[in-house]
Amino acid sequence: MNPHEFINHWQGLRVVVIGDLMLDCYIEGDATQLTDEAPVPVIRHRADHLTPGAAGNLAANLIALGADVRLVSVIGFDEAALQLRAALAASGVSDRFVIADDMISTPVKQRIIAGGQHLLLIEHGGDVKPSRAGRRELEQHLRRECSTSDLILVCDHDRGVVTDEIGDQLAQTHREIGTMLTIDSRRLVRFRDACPTAAVPTQAEAAIAVGCRHDEDPSELAARLQVLLGGGSIAITLGSMGVHVRASDGTAVHIPAPSAMVRCAVGAGDTFAATFSLALASGAPPVQSGRLAVAAAAVAVSKPWTSIVDKAELEAALGARQSGGGADFTVEQVLKRLANYRRDARKIVFTNGVFDILHPGHVEFLEAAKRLGDVLVVGVNSDASARSLKGVNRPVTPDRERARLVAALQTVDDVVIFHEATATQLLREIGPAVYVKGGDYAGRDLPEAASAREVGASIVILPRFGAHSTTALLARLGAVRRD
Repeated sequence: MNPHEFINHWQGLRVVVIGDLMLDCYIEGDATQLTDEAPVPVIRHRADHLTPGAAGNLAANLIALGADVRLVSVIGFDEAALQLRAALAASGVSDRFVIADDMISTPVKQRIIAGGQHLLLIEHGGDVKPSRAGRRELEQHLRRECSTSDLILVCDHDRGVVTDEIGDQLAQTHREIGTMLTIDSRRLVRFRDACPTAAVPTQAEAAIAVGCRHDEDPSELAARLQVLLGGGSIAITLGSMGVHVRASDGTAVHIPAPSAMVRCAVGAGDTFAATFSLALASGAPPVQSGRLAVAAAAVAVSKPWTSIVDKAELEAALGARQSGGGADFTVEQVLKRLANYRRDARKIVFTNGVFDILHPGHVEFLEAAKRLGDVLVVGVNSDASARSLKGVNRPVTPDRERARLVAALQTVDDVVIFHEATATQLLREIGPAVYVKGGDYAGRDLPEAASAREVGASIVILPRFGAHSTTALLARLGAVRRD
């Protein structure tokens, strides 16, 4: 099956997530001066963002990818617990099996950010040590929900929710029922007798488990960890270097990370674990599961804060919109994806054109346009609208082929084919933060200018890049044919 068929099989998979919960808090502002009190910046507060962290983020990613999730954990009775429950609900995660225990101070990670730069991390709350009653309720939830699940995913930050007893209980369920078990743990030795289906440690976590240096070769780490954990698949995440995957049959491969603008890497490991586990549960081989998970993690790090990646975003990252007859390029589909971008406060840039024969000038223009924001959407004139602009002999290349070529460029996030002579209506529907046109329009009235002002978009005219033009290129091709 191709990757998109595996993704479709994720819908409705029953997943139990067990592990540590915490609240991720982002305090954002602008740093414009140093205080007189000390050589530190003054942060002008702009906004706070609260998101579920750790097991909560893992559950949110699983739900966004189509799974039916039961989150089992323990938090406190404090204000942070109320905020965490609200953040879970906002992410679509039920807190039905999240136990409130007055013996616990809910963990909070508070990050101070100025101008997109992380300045400081403050942690509140310590290790989670549930009461005896809380522990008993946790084990009951886990026993009941795991008995009917397709996959169990452990998110163990070693804060106290996942104990050796919980590890034994999960191992028993895995052996007796055959439920898939994926481990994401800072104490992998806890699961040495569980023989999990897969483990997804960082390089440092793998090294600690097998008693190696943190800079040990990932292939050696994976081989030794596989022996320790009973032969399941191992995926060692290596940050910007990608991931090393070793299947249970000994097949091993390094999967590089795609180039991506990193805005925030917090939680990308949860996105990786969610995607890798769902892919394995749907029957994908470990290496293909790794490729899917790396693509999802690259989307996650391009977003602000602790982020969620959904099916539409993953399929877009995999090139679903570029794939032969399956490409849509409709405004309806693009608007659905833009809703996700806006949810994550990403700055949308829009431009449009015929793009009849793609040349270096187009590529440089689109690269410059992308640098003006986070997401670049390109409108491509349909064949009929291109003829109305360029004459009866144009376009040379049909609209779907032109759209596919533009979509294949790394800097382009989405493409839509539009049928009007101008992009006036499309600009209104997309509502970008920035509208970009090329140097040919310098000093000219833009027909889309009123629409841009209407939606609050700034207009940027980029200079002409080189002497490239489709008209000149066609003239040269005509001369070659005559020769």
